Amino acid sequence: KEIVVLIIISNLIAWPVAWYLMDLWLNSFAYHVTMDPVLYLLASVGTILIALATVSSQTIRAAQTNPSNTLRNE
Repeated sequence: KEIVVLIIISNLIAWPVAWYLMDLWLNSFAYHVTMDPVLYLLASVGTILIALATVSSQTIRAAQTNPSNTLRNE
C-alpha cells in the first residue's frame, strides 16, 4: 500500500511537468499530435503493476528462505 501511494504521488507531480514540456516540444513541429491523458494513466498503471510485481517477487523470495540461514549469516 505504501509503495502504491508513493507512486501515485510521484505521478501527480510528474504529470504536469511532462505535459508542459511535451507541449513545448510538440509545438515546435509543423504537424504535431495532441496529447491524450489516457497515455499518462496507462503509464501510471504500468508503473504500479511493475512495482507490485517486483515487491511481490521479493516478498515471496523472503518468505521461502530458511530463517536459520538468515540468522546464521547475521
